[in-house]
Amino acid sequence: MKIIALDPGNSTGWVFYDDVTKEIKGGTIPESLTDMYVMLETLEPTVVILERFALYPDKAKSLSFNTFYPVEVIGVIKLWCQMVEITPIIQGADKKKYSGGLDDNFILLKQITGKECTEHTKDAYLHLRYYLRNRK
Repeated sequence: MKIIALDPGNSTGWVFYDDVTKEIKGGTIPESLTDMYVMLETLEPTVVILERFALYPDKAKSLSFNTFYPVEVIGVIKLWCQMVEITPIIQGADKKKYSGGLDDNFILLKQITGKECTEHTKDAYLHLRYYLRNRK
């Protein structure tokens, strides 16, 4: 299985894991819907995990006139999934705290990327961990 976990935001963190070869890689995509689509086409995941977008009441007023770019990214991800007949697994942000935390694979991921991972990449990794710990 080829699994990709995504944390959409104004930049989108991603972590790709092949559970056969144990290959892991990840990073952060800046604001680019095209780059998101191309990455999905290139990696060809068989499982897609993404964090649910929620507008919290305490944040609503400060987001007036916001274009909600993360929602556009989620639309691209869902469109790609529909085109290849995959049902995305949508997880709430709360699932990250039940993931078991960061581990040696996250340290390996940081070494592979050669730089510090962004918060969105860390969150994508935690969504992957939650999925791997709780899949049936």
